[in-house]
Amino acid sequence: MTNHHRGFTLKDLVVGLVLIGLAGTFLLPTRSGSREMANRTYCASNLRQIGQAIMLYANENRGAYPQLRTDPTLPPTALTGTDSPMPFVAGGPQPNDVTGALYLLMRTQDIGGEAFTCPSSNAAKMRFKANQTALDYSNFRTPSELSYSFHNFYGNAGELGLTVVAAQSDFAVAADGNPGSPQLLTATFNDPAPSMRKVNSGNHDRDGQNVLYGDGHVEFQNNPFVGVARDNMYTYGHSATVNQVLTTTTPPDGIVGMPVNNNDSVLLPVLSTTSTVGVASPSPARSTGKLPVVLVAAGLLAVAAVVVVLTTRKRPTDLAE
Repeated sequence: MTNHHRGFTLKDLVVGLVLIGLAGTFLLPTRSGSREMANRTYCASNLRQIGQAIMLYANENRGAYPQLRTDPTLPPTALTGTDSPMPFVAGGPQPNDVTGALYLLMRTQDIGGEAFTCPSSNAAKMRFKANQTALDYSNFRTPSELSYSFHNFYGNAGELGLTVVAAQSDFAVAADGNPGSPQLLTATFNDPAPSMRKVNSGNHDRDGQNVLYGDGHVEFQNNPFVGVARDNMYTYGHSATVNQVLTTTTPPDGIVGMPVNNNDSVLLPVLSTTSTVGVASPSPARSTGKLPVVLVAAGLLAVAAVVVVLTTRKRPTDLAE
């Protein structure tokens, strides 16, 4: 009687490679998802720290929120006058500089550059040269040192920043960076989730954004319609008054501009890899973990191809025992 000892066959190898590939496909995104949840928590902590610094600044300045020189005839700007050590005079940041206003927290409230960078983005905290401090500058140097957008407190007549109207639980003061998406001009709060992804910040895979409110609390929101009476915090105009519900047909006035009233959150600068409004673009968001899955699959296919070539070569006929 002839005994055939079945060894490890090509079929067994291919099946094993497929199973390994499937396991990698399921496990890698899970690990990435856990990392993203941790990043959201860290990001929320950053915004709470910024909120505390804003409140301290306002307490020290008779209720005024951070604000530099203002000119109601000019649009808001960002990242100007960085190298000037004097933020409130000509030669420093230009009038209506939103990031310069936010940078005042670095100068006055002992808050470090790491608080302004979301771990889910490619932003890196602002670093200073030897023997330099935050007082040697008046602004962030590049968009890559900033992950968040801040409410434009300059207002139509440069007066909104002198009040405390924003210190309320439904007023969006800051959040993950404004994406500047063209869809912001046509989006409504009734849009389905896939459409909302196009108008969410890029910091968290466009799943949503952490939002700092006027009373200091932070929430993760899956759409930007989270201001007073569901105001879109990434646009200006089309802002309802208190106790008035927004309609879904009136479009906003734009993305980079002045608030139309005290309930209109306008978070700037635009931090986007595609938008040309606002300021220059930072680096793209960090990988979400999908690339390793592709590499694993490609490697497994390559190994399988080599095995097939080697095992299908002509070989002598096996002899029966």
